[in-house]
Amino acid sequence: MIAALIDAGVSITLCGQTATHRDIGPDDLLPGVQLGLSAMTAHALLQQQGYTLNPW
Repeated sequence: MIAALIDAGVSITLCGQTATHRDIGPDDLLPGVQLGLSAMTAHALLQQQGYTLNPW
C-alpha cells in the first residue's frame, strides 16, 4: 500500500524521534519514505508550504 501511495505522488515522512525510539534507521525504510527530524518539524515545514493540520 505504501508503494502504491508513493507511486501516486504521496509524500510519506516518518518522525525521526519515533524512528529512534523504535530503533529504525534510514536503511530500514521502504524506498521513497523520508525520515524527518520530528513530527513537529515536519508539520511546521508543511504549514510553510500551505498545508494545514486537521485535528480530527
